[in-house]
Amino acid sequence: LAGGGGSCPGATGGAGGGLGGRGVRAPIELSWLLPGLVLDTERETCPQCERRIEDEDVRRGWSAGDPHDYNTECPFCARRFVAFFTCFSPHPSWVGSKGPGTPLYCEFLPPWALCKEVRTVLAQHDIAFVCCDEFRLAKKTVFWNLVLYLSEFSLPLDFLTGPPRPLPAEAKPVLSDDVDTHAPASPPRATPA
Repeated sequence: LAGGGGSCPGATGGAGGGLGGRGVRAPIELSWLLPGLVLDTERETCPQCERRIEDEDVRRGWSAGDPHDYNTECPFCARRFVAFFTCFSPHPSWVGSKGPGTPLYCEFLPPWALCKEVRTVLAQHDIAFVCCDEFRLAKKTVFWNLVLYLSEFSLPLDFLTGPPRPLPAEAKPVLSDDVDTHAPASPPRATPA
């Protein structure tokens, strides 16, 4: 991700509220764009001890308020690593990390790091860029983290996707527990030398 400066006012202290121990249901504003969209924050595994890390553990492991530290700490072995979450849609236009029809792995950013990344995008582009499809495709990690946080707090997403279009009958949001994305527990990691 691109560097940038400053932390977000008010984004201090430990991790925010969790997602209730499961992935996030796709917000209705994006169901017309990507039917069947699933954001899953519960598939992370520690690269050292290989234990499954829950969403709330990832959030507790962040260094509070440091916009340059994207790492979390494993609650079992204290290894610091960058956590990921997955996005997936069965829609034919979906392209994930390994091509069409695969999950997209995104770095799970602490809120203060996300604020820094948004400021960087705005400094390099303008607000119109953030409000168009090019932003979603060019800055996937920033876009999907914004979707994750905004939907967690039930905030509108219209500015990211444009005005809502009529929802097709087949576009029903689903919970991550209801969809098999055929994804490994976490993204492939490079082995230490």
